Amino acid sequence: MDLSSYYMDVHTIRQESIQLLSKGKRFADATQEKKNIPYFDIAYQGFASGSLDADAYSISLFVDRGLELLVAQSYSKKLGLYAERIGAINVVCLSSDAAARVKIQLKRLARPMYSNPPVHGARIVANIVRDPNLFDERKQEMELMAGRIKNVRRRLHENLSQKDERRSDWSCILKQIGMPSYTGLNKAQV
Repeated sequence: MDLSSYYMDVHTIRQESIQLLSKGKRFADATQEKKNIPYFDIAYQGFASGSLDADAYSISLFVDRGLELLVAQSYSKKLGLYAERIGAINVVCLSSDAAARVKIQLKRLARPMYSNPPVHGARIVANIVRDPNLFDERKQEMELMAGRIKNVRRRLHENLSQKDERRSDWSCILKQIGMPSYTGLNKAQV
């Protein structure tokens, strides 16, 4: 990702707009300067580093500055409940009045989508999050999964580097984090 260009793009977004952001103090500076509302999607929180807190660093950076923001989370991915489609949108507001208004709007958005959503997946998530032993066990599992992902990336990098007769730079495999990987390969190369 060309971070310099992205930073410039953030500066050219019109004031008070919503942004999809990545990590970084520079982005927080630009967001704060332009009075924008950042939107974070942390579907794979915990899978990048193995730590829920480390993977939420950028969110903490924005919250610590007293900025309003939105955070989308997927428990379906974090807890392996893919068929359950369990997630949340979290909105950080600067006042209880703003929070009340946001809650009304979120209810208006959710109501037409479903009247009585299934609760079994949400109950599984709630049980894990509320029980310190289960939650610690889940964090240990995430750390193991993150380690496995890093190991698979390392092995993929080694194999691609050894077998690539053109001697391409495959370091992007090691620099990226989490489950997805962008290799730059085209359809014919795959």
